[in-house]
Amino acid sequence: MMGKMGQGIAPSKVSGDRSTLQRLGWVDYAKGIGIFWVVVGHVLRGLVSSDLLESSASRFIDQWIYAFHMPLFFFLSGLFLVRSAAKPFKSFLRDKLSTIAYPYVLWSLLQGLLQIVASRHTSQVVSFADLGRIIYEPIQQFWFLYTLFVILLIYAVMHKFPLGQRRSLLPPAIAFAVFSILLYGAHLANISFGNWGVLYLVRRHAIYTALGAIVGSSILFRLGDTKPPILILTALGGYFGVAGAVALQLDKNGWLIPAIALLGSAASVAIALLLEQLNILRFIKQWGLFSLEIFVVHTIVIAVTRIALQKLGLRDPLLHFLIETLVGIYIPIALAVMCRRYKFPYLFRWRDRGVVG
Repeated sequence: MMGKMGQGIAPSKVSGDRSTLQRLGWVDYAKGIGIFWVVVGHVLRGLVSSDLLESSASRFIDQWIYAFHMPLFFFLSGLFLVRSAAKPFKSFLRDKLSTIAYPYVLWSLLQGLLQIVASRHTSQVVSFADLGRIIYEPIQQFWFLYTLFVILLIYAVMHKFPLGQRRSLLPPAIAFAVFSILLYGAHLANISFGNWGVLYLVRRHAIYTALGAIVGSSILFRLGDTKPPILILTALGGYFGVAGAVALQLDKNGWLIPAIALLGSAASVAIALLLEQLNILRFIKQWGLFSLEIFVVHTIVIAVTRIALQKLGLRDPLLHFLIETLVGIYIPIALAVMCRRYKFPYLFRWRDRGVVG
């Protein structure tokens, strides 16, 4: 779901080194874990809004998921950013327009139009006026693609044109990290950035992409050597740490939000590294390879499935949860596979780049 959303391979390392390719397969596992939490989060919120589920446990799980799952994607999007931005600026921009901006516009329109048609069956209200503003005001979950595009573009501009054509004293990833920290400081200080809401999303999330860029340009290829006991402790400590923070309502503290988000992100990465080392649960890796497709389609599929199940008189929340989660993941994958089989990439990208990510 990030930039090119399925590819866990750095361009400079694709020269036939199978061990390198295998070690970076964990990135797809991490995207698979992340997109699973995205789907689960939207399924739970849909069940609550439809009065099919209401419990303190569901509210807690919702807070737990939303404490880290989108920062995880911003972090993963930064891992290959330094290498990607090393391309000519026009090539970089064309690539991001094809793989982020294009699916953003297309699926914002498709989902919005479907929600307008089905407005009497759903609690989410989208108007034609909302669709007319998507060029500068993203709707619903598509805020992520819009915000990511802006963050990546800012990095590319800083990378290509440091200090107004003068060479920066800091490496690009470090310079961008400093810039992102200043942005987050502006968020904490509640400094006004005007009326464009996207800027406020950028200043809250750029810090995670910046950290990903630092990791991607320094220790990325050494993470695969981490020992399983350390990965297990990191995963347990990270996820339980987020749970403790949510229980204590520390996730409401702006100063602590990045630390909590990074705990959950580190836990997810640790699980991904462990799964890659053990070469198990490869279906999660497949989820990661199709994370963009799942992201843009799953909300529509979930809503349609929920309505259909209710029409059939099925209101059991556990049944809804299981069915909606499965179709929210696998119907988008089936649609993507069909598009590839018939060589029609245009539902998800402007041009076919294979499995990208």
